Amino acid sequence: MAITGAAGARGIYAMTNSQIDLTSDLVIDMSTPDQMAIATQHDDGYAASRINASGRMLINGSVLSKGGLINLDMHPGSVLDRFLPQR
Repeated sequence: MAITGAAGARGIYAMTNSQIDLTSDLVIDMSTPDQMAIATQHDDGYAASRINASGRMLINGSVLSKGGLINLDMHPGSVLDRFLPQR
């Protein structure tokens, strides 16, 4: 899967008890490294959203979990250009 994000866009985003499972090759190329490549948000009254990815990943963009869970199983050759930990 390949995602190209314009300024102000989000690559993969989960909210309101959703789950996204990605396998195999993944390329997310945001316009700048501070743009959200992968993110979750907290929503009152809903269980935490989940994003699971496993495979070779080339990610140019930030990863941010706001009340959700993000699991990245990055295989050899993967690159994460920028990472923002859970706040």
